[in-house]
Amino acid sequence: MPSTMGARTGCLLGRIRLGFGGDAGIAVPENLSAVTRQGDGTLWLAADELAALDVLRPEGPRAHAYHGHRRIPIASALGLEEDCEIDIEGLDLEGGALWVVGSHSAKRKKPKRKGKQDLARLAEIETDLSRFVLTRIPLENGSLQLDRRAHLSAHDEGAASLIDLLEGDEHLDPFLPREGRVPIPGKDNGFDVEGLAVHDDCVLIGLRGPVLRGWAFVVELAVEPQEGGALSPRRRRKRVYRKHALDLDGLGVRELMIHGDDVLVVAGPTMTLDGAHRVFRWRRDTGRDDTLVQQGDALEPLFDLPMQVGRDRAEGACTFDWFDEGDSMLVVYDAPSEMRRVGEDSVLADVFAL
Repeated sequence: MPSTMGARTGCLLGRIRLGFGGDAGIAVPENLSAVTRQGDGTLWLAADELAALDVLRPEGPRAHAYHGHRRIPIASALGLEEDCEIDIEGLDLEGGALWVVGSHSAKRKKPKRKGKQDLARLAEIETDLSRFVLTRIPLENGSLQLDRRAHLSAHDEGAASLIDLLEGDEHLDPFLPREGRVPIPGKDNGFDVEGLAVHDDCVLIGLRGPVLRGWAFVVELAVEPQEGGALSPRRRRKRVYRKHALDLDGLGVRELMIHGDDVLVVAGPTMTLDGAHRVFRWRRDTGRDDTLVQQGDALEPLFDLPMQVGRDRAEGACTFDWFDEGDSMLVVYDAPSEMRRVGEDSVLADVFAL
């Protein structure tokens, strides 16, 4: 089991200014949920209540400011309604493509501080199929080729989604939002995707929930695009996925990223509360082929991210070049505090040493 006796606050190298003033009428996103970085420094970002991607470019080499904002709607290319909520919770760039994953979670309506009406709202649970998306979008010369996208989605009739693939799983099935049952909402320790890391044909999908007796889960798939726009899971030894059980000190997965031969895991509370956000190094054993791999001994706690009550919740992260290539981690935040805002169109992201 990982020990947190040596857990410390991360070494903040500096901050990056993210300017969203490029497109007229675009406000600074209040709920950034995912970020990934291209080789030329371009940042791709997502906010969990939008069906669009935000693109920012650095002002120069080793730049500490990003601008030239563009917002790219993706809902229609995925066969979804323009005003839908994909609830994007993970982005990664690999194999000449941008990968996008939705939360795949059910949601309970938020209270509005209206007494009995709030109790009634708490009984209302919604399942939105637009959240059930894992998508690969080819990238050429910095532009998304949306007409060539391939995805694993419950929205396409007759197609399989991640939820379908996990049906019957001995640990996860009771928590899956499926037809014919009242689902457990993601923020109530239900099934909730947060975090995506792709390396070659290996797709790692982090689960914020469920956390079972302190164990969090990462689902590993191998998929390939097919004609007609589908992502097809590839079987390995008669199975299409394997699970990794991670002892993250009782926390759920909030972000994943490839770092050399390892995977960095940002862990945080499963429920909507203020608590530790801890970064782990996961030395993944790619030679093993178990369907369930308990990785307690392969996890090293690195540091804790700073937190504020009700504000600055770490949501998205990616590797970054501060002094040297891949020597740091860029973190973006949900509910940014006033101290993190710069003017009307910019917000600050943090860079921590690795």
